[in-house]
Amino acid sequence: MITVIFGKPGHGKTAYLSSIGLKYLGCTAEASELKQNSIEQIRFLNSRGFNYSMPDRPPVYTNYPLSAQIGYKKRRDSYYVDGFHLGLENDFVPVIPVVPGSKILMTEVQRYYNSRVPAKDFSDWVSRYFEEHRQFSLDIYLDLQRLGLLDLNVRDICEDIVEVVDVEHKIDYAGNVLESEFLLRKWSSLSAAEAFISNNSLKNYDLVKERFTGNVFESYKSKQFFDAFLPKKDFMFLEHVGEIIDDNDLSFVKAVYRQTAPYGFYKSEAAQILKDRIKAEQESKRKKTV
Repeated sequence: MITVIFGKPGHGKTAYLSSIGLKYLGCTAEASELKQNSIEQIRFLNSRGFNYSMPDRPPVYTNYPLSAQIGYKKRRDSYYVDGFHLGLENDFVPVIPVVPGSKILMTEVQRYYNSRVPAKDFSDWVSRYFEEHRQFSLDIYLDLQRLGLLDLNVRDICEDIVEVVDVEHKIDYAGNVLESEFLLRKWSSLSAAEAFISNNSLKNYDLVKERFTGNVFESYKSKQFFDAFLPKKDFMFLEHVGEIIDDNDLSFVKAVYRQTAPYGFYKSEAAQILKDRIKAEQESKRKKTV
């Protein structure tokens, strides 16, 4: 499932996104089920001859640090991912493979999938990832300020559209947030959401309230394409910046943490890479025959 969350600055969209992540990252039945389901799928893959690692926590991947309290002075962090390196393995850009059944939450996604970038430049290895995400049992949550900022390739295949209208916090005498209640508009189709945006007098949405208990702000810091999601080597469980794992390849780590589009991310750049490679191979063959 792909869910797009939008809302005006300061209205709580990233807090709402985080509340979803915490449901699957904290000490909850949903978190236990998420981790167990993922482990079972990896065990099945390994029985086919693979040698993939198991997640040591529920597989929640985010492009910003998200941390859930799981006991006295104990916290559980999300794994790192970002939109420039989320996709099927390809010859142009290194990717961060996530385990089957993962929850992927990314904020301010217009930096990756911007509607201002020509649709023809949306790479196949990215578009196929979104188009076939169900076959790898992925749930993807994307937030941004305006729905129109999201690339149409992604927008067209979203199952749920959510606008965060407002948020109210229950606060104790010391000013600590005890609970947050989000007021949401929900649509089950892009066309309905766009119709409302064009004419906000329409009542074509479900107006609902969702409650999160705790202080969400403390947490910030037979499928045809199934095998296409499987990495050649292993899944990745990257920590966020500041907690880089020592045994990761340093050059790759530097590449994926840089928050700019890598050369080859767009289709025209990938085509140029292929052209240069073909030219280099031809030149190499020519020199061997001389």
